Amino acid sequence: MGKKIGIDLGTTNSVAAIVDGPRPRVLDNLEANSQTPSVVGIKKRKKKKNAKYEETLIGETALDNFPMAPIDTITSVKRLMGRGIADPEIEKIKKQFSYEIVQPSDGTAESIRVLMDGVEYSPIDISAKILGKIKKDAEYRLGEEVTHAVVTVPAYFSQIQKKATHTAAMKAGLKVIRILDEPTAAAIAFGLDSGDSSEAKTILVYDLGGGTFDISILMWANDVFAPLNLEGDMWLGGDNFDQALIDAAIQHVKEEYEVDPTSNKRFMATLRKSARAAKERLVASRSADIIVAGLLRDDDGDLIDVDIEVTREEFDNMIRPFVDRTEHLVDEAIRNANLSNDDIDYVLMAGNSTTVPLVQDVMVNKFGPDKVKRNIHPKHCVALGAAVIAARAGEEIICYAEDPEDPLRECGKRNPSDATACERCGEPLGISIGNVAPFSYGTQTAGDKYNIFIKKNDPYGDEAEDPVVNTFCTQKPNQRMISIPVYGGDNLEKASMNEKQGEAFAILPPGLQKNTPVHIKLWLNANGYFELSAQLDDGSDLNPWIIHGESDQKAVEALQKMEGLIEEKARELPPERRQELDRKREAAFEKVKQERFKEALNDIEDIQEVASSPSFDLKEVAEQLVAFAQFILYEYQWILDPNKSYQINNLISDLKNALEKGDMENLETEMKNLESALRMPQFFWDILEIKGGVENRIRPFDPKKANDLLAELQAVEDDLKAGNLSATSALPGLKEEVDLIAREITPPDKDICPDCQAKLGGKRICPACGYDTWVLSNQQSGIPSSESIRRL
Repeated sequence: MGKKIGIDLGTTNSVAAIVDGPRPRVLDNLEANSQTPSVVGIKKRKKKKNAKYEETLIGETALDNFPMAPIDTITSVKRLMGRGIADPEIEKIKKQFSYEIVQPSDGTAESIRVLMDGVEYSPIDISAKILGKIKKDAEYRLGEEVTHAVVTVPAYFSQIQKKATHTAAMKAGLKVIRILDEPTAAAIAFGLDSGDSSEAKTILVYDLGGGTFDISILMWANDVFAPLNLEGDMWLGGDNFDQALIDAAIQHVKEEYEVDPTSNKRFMATLRKSARAAKERLVASRSADIIVAGLLRDDDGDLIDVDIEVTREEFDNMIRPFVDRTEHLVDEAIRNANLSNDDIDYVLMAGNSTTVPLVQDVMVNKFGPDKVKRNIHPKHCVALGAAVIAARAGEEIICYAEDPEDPLRECGKRNPSDATACERCGEPLGISIGNVAPFSYGTQTAGDKYNIFIKKNDPYGDEAEDPVVNTFCTQKPNQRMISIPVYGGDNLEKASMNEKQGEAFAILPPGLQKNTPVHIKLWLNANGYFELSAQLDDGSDLNPWIIHGESDQKAVEALQKMEGLIEEKARELPPERRQELDRKREAAFEKVKQERFKEALNDIEDIQEVASSPSFDLKEVAEQLVAFAQFILYEYQWILDPNKSYQINNLISDLKNALEKGDMENLETEMKNLESALRMPQFFWDILEIKGGVENRIRPFDPKKANDLLAELQAVEDDLKAGNLSATSALPGLKEEVDLIAREITPPDKDICPDCQAKLGGKRICPACGYDTWVLSNQQSGIPSSESIRRL
């Protein structure tokens, strides 16, 4: 195992740290700075003879090159992690970025890409480049390979965003020990710097980063951190402070020079960089200048030098609504933890944006100067805490406490991974972190109902109780797919009013009735990711899988179109073609269940081709006629006399020879000869009609009744085989019974939207009202018993 580090992957800057001595320390990057800008860009130059030079830049070099390549420089990518192009928040921030944000050419609206030099990159790809530089720089400083990392994320990150961060780290060549929330990491760093923790203390972590804001309230005692409450805002951070300065500068240019600069990408990139620098200068200065020289021209073509002085007071007024929002969330966090301001022992300020004086003043005024702690660097504390957790992982824990025999040396004792105190010096080793849900988790069912499984602040991981099980039911007879959208939030009115955490799909067996119960179990694992299971009454596991907006989402959307096409074409196709489609559909379903999405997409393309191709083809009809004649000889030879059987065998051979030779001239003649020989008594056609009615009209909705009817028909066939021709008298009554049962159990509205009653046409989403028929329903009245839905 190589070195293990902690990484704070930030919106604006990222930091790496390690524990390789008594205390964790920050690892400077290759440029000898403690922070690496979370920026990736392309540098393009033309050399002599028009030869092109191109280089990928990461960190400070990319930030320096930003004004020269504004559309090819990706900033604040953390805000895009786990998002889809259809996200309303993405539409808002697209206007603020100079680079282009698009829907993936190989994905869906549930995912997103950014363009650099015309090439699509996912936010995961960009984050992996940043993490790759952090890994490489850490190895340069340590002189050893870095293999493992604890990577931090905002406490309010959704499941999709956490998974995206995890994937980015793996793409960067790191084995992820844990995805840790940033406020807890900051609290761990504070705890190490604060000496004795034998007396329980209540800590409030105020974490204001570049793109997100988190409030975490924890109880700390004896190196145990127990979260009491979490609050946050995914769209509030230092980027908003920068944007306030940018908006003020744009307004100044419009009023002073009557020029709208927003279409000038180079100007806007330089302005963003200058605004951020002014914000940082205002931390220590009463005023700062935003300067962008020579990148704009007025109506007369003269160059404009933008030089705007911003005072601390003006800046405070610009950002006050954002700071007020953070204070409101602090109040909410304390209230939801059933505490008061007096109950808070320490306030930890984490994140680059907490250095802004107005932010500091608000917290000091609220809690008093003694409680607001600044002894841990706000820009480093998250990485330092992550490094501590990374150091505790593995087969051994090295004690870095003071050697009891030599105060100038470290203890150095290697202890077992489950040790809580050093076997040599007795110093505590372990840090225990409790896990609580940052918000409620639940599923969406019909009518946008929100079904809570996990409540906000419920413990998860080892401390969690048995997962909650809720029972819902299918909305249509013979429903083959179910969607289980999972949301996180505390708006109980509608599921969609909360943050979507992900969506799971499962394939149902054929022939289930409407209102078939499906038992859903949802829980959070030790990393805070939701997991779920789905079962039928008979215990069959549906093995749902969670999609991520890439090829898996395309496969689901293709299944959706496939089902609609089959429903639309089914009645136009002969039985043999329909059976072929059913076989191909089951194969596609099986591959999707196995998460072989690309193979499933190929199968679905074949299905679309078969369903859309003309139903009449002379060669195909001839092949079907051969198959039908062979079926009669195999199943119903008892009806034929030996001479008739011999004649049919010969005619089958003649027709097959014509098919093999491609003799289309004689093909029709041979078909007519065979059709003439296949003149069967009426009771044979009655038997086939009854079987077809049972299989096509009854079995999909009531398999047990279908088997009962076929058993009755088999008894009639057995009598006929025995020579009892009077048994044919039972066939008309059996036909009538099949027709009556089919009309009773096949409701006329089976392809009707349950919400608005519009015709669905086999589609998942109602074309009239947008209702999703794949989600489950809460309606459980009339749910059949487990025996009645059990497949035979």
